[in-house]
Amino acid sequence: MKALGLALVAAVFGSVGCLPDRLSDRALDETIAEASYGANCPAQLDCRLATACHGDASCEAACTSDSAAAVVERVENSMGCYQACAASLCATAKGAALAQCQRRCLTTRCASENLACSATKGEGAGACFDILGCIDACPDPSSGQASQCADGCLRTLSAGDYDLAAAFSICQSGAFAAGKNPGETCINELAACYAGGNTGALACRDAFACQESCVAGGGNGDTCLATCFPTLNAAAQGEYLAYLLCLGDNGDDIAACKAPLVDCANASGKGSCKTMFDAVQVCIKKKGANGTGSCIVETIHDG
Repeated sequence: MKALGLALVAAVFGSVGCLPDRLSDRALDETIAEASYGANCPAQLDCRLATACHGDASCEAACTSDSAAAVVERVENSMGCYQACAASLCATAKGAALAQCQRRCLTTRCASENLACSATKGEGAGACFDILGCIDACPDPSSGQASQCADGCLRTLSAGDYDLAAAFSICQSGAFAAGKNPGETCINELAACYAGGNTGALACRDAFACQESCVAGGGNGDTCLATCFPTLNAAAQGEYLAYLLCLGDNGDDIAACKAPLVDCANASGKGSCKTMFDAVQVCIKKKGANGTGSCIVETIHDG
């Protein structure tokens, strides 16, 4: 479930297909070269972010000395957002925590600015589901490679999946700016990313049996989620994802996520709390720790 981690959090533009004009129109008036630290906006941004350049005006100016005005503007927008975020959130962090905080500022809080800096709109066949882990694995901003790494992740996506990833990233950025919880605000955008924009007919509670069957057949958590998620209807995708995010925030403690679990189970409300609790205990005893999900959610549904 690592793809649910740093890219979210840790994360608003309504429908997935409705992107701001500056992102839907990817063409720049100027030619964007691919030379390192040349007219390539992500490379120039990395030049500015590199530790050796911090506070050095001549070094910072050299990073964009051969660039068109539109590219320089994008670099400045990204840097302004990043510096404000780092000053606000990362001032007391040290070591690995500092690097993680800075990476989050660049790839999550400043996603809108960085997407405008990117010169690509998806050149591959990759799925939106995969990019979250790809960007999580990028180095910290002081390496001088973070922005180019994230741009490389974007290039692996198909055009349609790029739009899904962009919608989620922009939503995260907007949620942060508005002081809202991105995990809650952007649940529909993240669900669309995980499902590749596809929906099925299954209810939320059906996801548990699908996951368990997939894992039993040799799949892992992430690949099985990618398999099962598109089979859920749109509402179910949001409900299931809300439950998974709750688990991620609470160390996989099911007891801490009773509310989203009951929503996912679509409980009938016929039984008492004690009756339901006793039935869940029976599930745990019968199924064991690795196969209780579908039993529990069906028990709650029937209760």
